[in-house]
Amino acid sequence: NRARADERDSEQPGCIGEMEPSDEARESAKMRRDLDPMAPHVGLDNHFQHVLGEFPEPILISDAAGLVQWANSAAAALTGWTLSELYGRTFDSLVSANELSEIARARGVHDTRELKRFHCLLRTKSGEHREVSVSASEGPATLRLYLFRDTRRQREIERQLLAQVADKQELEAF
Repeated sequence: NRARADERDSEQPGCIGEMEPSDEARESAKMRRDLDPMAPHVGLDNHFQHVLGEFPEPILISDAAGLVQWANSAAAALTGWTLSELYGRTFDSLVSANELSEIARARGVHDTRELKRFHCLLRTKSGEHREVSVSASEGPATLRLYLFRDTRRQREIERQLLAQVADKQELEAF
């Protein structure tokens, strides 16, 4: 009965089972393999590569020297560099080491690797500086994972709200 139930479950939409991946999923996996030659060196198994690769937020993984060893497509979209261009790029080429040092100094920490959450400017391929929020975490084998959040939309909403408050105060004062 258990085998029959498992067989029925695998036939149900949305259930995990022995289902064939779609042509689109196969093509996506092939593109990730083609664009992600460094992933095996980072020590991510296929499951985690897929999960992080599909994550909607930009993610970078760097080694102890600060060289990007892995990135997802959201990171490529945010920075403007392709995945292959991001590999081997220094983290300092994306976020200024001086800016990180200033943030660390302001927070009273000695090593920028101690920073777990911070806001900074991210340099894109086009030279644009984008406001981002960063969460950083130490991984295995001296790897460091960076999760970026593009805060431009949030900042624009804040500016609009502040402008509305200022307009209302001006009207009330009138």
